[in-house]
Amino acid sequence: MIQRQALLALIGFNLILVQSSFAVQSIDVQTYNPSTSDHFVLIEDAMRTEWPKMGLYYFGAQYNYDHQPFSVTDATISQNPAVIDNIQTVDLMFGYKPDRQLGLYFGLPIDFVTYSPGNVLGASGTSTAIGDAKIMAKIKLNREDENTTFALIPEFHLPTGNTQNFVSDASTYLALRAVVERIFQSFTLGINVGYAYAPNSTYTYYSPTQGVLPSTLDFRQRILLGIGGFLPFNDTWGMSIEFNSQIPVPFNSTLNPNELYGGIRYAAMDGLIFNAGATLAKIAGPSGQDFRAIVGVKYILFDSVTDNRPKPVYVPPPTDPTPTPSPVAQASPSPAIAPAPMTVPAPKNLEPVPVPTAAPLAPPVAQAQGPGKNVGGKYAVLKGRKIELLIPVNFDNGSDHLTLEAKGILDEVADIMKSNHGMYKRVYIDGHTDNVGSAKENKVLSLKRAKAVKAFLIKQGIPAKKLVTRGYGQSRPKVAYTNPNAHEINRRVEFTLER
Repeated sequence: MIQRQALLALIGFNLILVQSSFAVQSIDVQTYNPSTSDHFVLIEDAMRTEWPKMGLYYFGAQYNYDHQPFSVTDATISQNPAVIDNIQTVDLMFGYKPDRQLGLYFGLPIDFVTYSPGNVLGASGTSTAIGDAKIMAKIKLNREDENTTFALIPEFHLPTGNTQNFVSDASTYLALRAVVERIFQSFTLGINVGYAYAPNSTYTYYSPTQGVLPSTLDFRQRILLGIGGFLPFNDTWGMSIEFNSQIPVPFNSTLNPNELYGGIRYAAMDGLIFNAGATLAKIAGPSGQDFRAIVGVKYILFDSVTDNRPKPVYVPPPTDPTPTPSPVAQASPSPAIAPAPMTVPAPKNLEPVPVPTAAPLAPPVAQAQGPGKNVGGKYAVLKGRKIELLIPVNFDNGSDHLTLEAKGILDEVADIMKSNHGMYKRVYIDGHTDNVGSAKENKVLSLKRAKAVKAFLIKQGIPAKKLVTRGYGQSRPKVAYTNPNAHEINRRVEFTLER
C-alpha cells in the first residue's frame, strides 16, 4: 500500500518522503535565509539603535551545513533512503542603509549538493549550483529612541536557482513580515510574524500503479513565525537562542517545520561580528529530525565620507585680557572686557556644546605623569586618575550616535591613553544622562553611549580589554537641576583610570 505522507524538517526543508515510487518537481530543500541582524542569526531585527544615521554598508558571509535534507523511506525499497547526504551553502550578503528608517539587502546562496551513494534517484557525486537570489528591505515604523521598535520587511526571491539540484522551486517568492524588537535592560527580544507566497511550491508524486497522485506537499502559502533572544555576556561575547516555524495554509500538522537555534556571537572589533551555532528540527505528527551547523561573519562598514567633515573648532582664550598701552598715546588703558562664551558649531538639531574660555583650558603641566607623557591639551587633560573633558562628548538627541564634534574630542582622549598606556590597567567609561525620560530607558541609553565611545576608541587603536563600560543613567547627576545648565552638564561621559 502506498503511503502518502511527506515530512518536512528544518526551515531549509529537510524533506522526508514516505512512498513507493515518485517523481519530484520544483523542490527547494534549502530555503534557509540568514538574518541581516547583527545579533540574530535566523530572525530579523527592527534596526533599533545600533547603526549610525546614514552611510552604512553591510557585508556578510554565512556558511551552513545541512545534514541529509532530503530522504525517502519505504519498507519496500532497498536503496539508501537519503537522497541527499548534505548541502553546504555559502550565503553572500550585501546591504546599504541610507538612513535610520530604511535598509536594503541582497543575498545570493552558492550551494554544494552531495548525493548519498545508492539513493533511489540514482544520482551521485557533488554538484555546485546557484540558489535563488534574495532581495529584502527593512522599513522602521517608529522612532528609535522608543523602548519598543516596529518594522516591516518585504522580501522576494528570484528563481535563479537550479531545480535539478533541489535548490530552487522555480517560484518568484513573495513575503511580508512584521517585526517587533524590544530591549529589556541588556536583553534583546525579537518577534517575526509574516506571510509568504511561492506559486510553484507544490510537489507532485508519481506511482507506476496509480499514476499521478494528489500533491501531499503544498507550500504555496505559508505563515512565517519566529522569536529570538540575545543576551550579551560582556562587550564582545553574547548568546542567541531562536525559534523559527513555517505553517502551510491550509494547515497540515504533518507539514509544520520547526527549527531551534542556539549559538554564540563575538564582536571582534567595531563593526566586525562572528557567529557560530547549530539547529535542531522537529515536526509535529510523524516526526523527522535533523540538524544544521552555521558559521558566519558580518561586517558593518561606516561611510568614511562622514569623517572628512571638520572636527571641533577650538578657540584659545586670550592670555592677557588687558590691552597693552600704546607707546605713543599715554591715555589710560581701556578696562578689560571678558570674552564672550564660544560654542562649537554643531549640525542642525544637535545641542550646542559650550567651550570654556577661562584659564582651565591650559594644559595642566603640573599633573604630568613623567617626562614626555601626553597629558592632553585642547579638548581633554589627564589629571591623576581621571581624563577630564574640557568639551563634553555629545550624541544625537535620544541616541548613541556620536556627533562629529564628539569624535574629534575622543581622538585626543585616545592620544592620551596611548601615550600613558603603561600607567593604567584599564579605563572605565561611564555614561550618564539627564533626568528627561524614564530612569529605566536612560540607564539603557547611558550604557549604549558608553559602548559607542568604547567602539570608537577601539577603532583608534586602544585595546578592547583595557576598556570597561558602565551606564548609570540619571542616577548620578553632577550638578543640581537648579543650575540653569544642569541638563547639558549632567549628560556626559567620564573616564576613570585603574592603576
